[in-house]
Amino acid sequence: MLLLKFTAKVLLAYWNAVFMTGSNLFNNPLNVDTNGLNELFPARTTQQGTVVSLWNPNTATFDTTSTFTNGAWTSNLKLPPGTGVLVVAPLQFTNLIVGIVLNHDGSILTSDNLTIPSVFSGSNGIYLLGDKSNGLAVVSWPSYAVDWTLQTNSNLSTSSWGKYVGAVVNNTVTNIPNGNLFFLLSYP
Repeated sequence: MLLLKFTAKVLLAYWNAVFMTGSNLFNNPLNVDTNGLNELFPARTTQQGTVVSLWNPNTATFDTTSTFTNGAWTSNLKLPPGTGVLVVAPLQFTNLIVGIVLNHDGSILTSDNLTIPSVFSGSNGIYLLGDKSNGLAVVSWPSYAVDWTLQTNSNLSTSSWGKYVGAVVNNTVTNIPNGNLFFLLSYP
């Protein structure tokens, strides 16, 4: 649940982030104090043994980690807005995250500078779209991404990404969900 409220011209958001038992992908959506694990995953709600790992785009792995043990993080990793991490939770828990909403350019969103980003209109970005249709998982990407390869991994705790072996029709794949299956596009 996301609740938004303008406070002194600043848009403040309240978000209940639910972390399921096992692997969870998390992206810090708000500017929260120092944006450290201590603020985003406070001791009052975080489960003992929770592990947060930062994504390293150079090695294509989650490598820098911090573990919540004895009521504290082994390292108060900083997660500026937009930073994605892998959260491995031993048990389900919910965090209430309260922070300032940022504009698409990273500036603080106020009632005076509310701007709408321009519509994506070019081939200078590649993205995956995911959906669910009639109980099937559907993943697609732009037709201009001709040199890109779809890869999959069933466990984000490993770096075992492999080429998707199923049928690809018009840059779209359809799967019957059978456990976890994560997707990424890889450029040769």
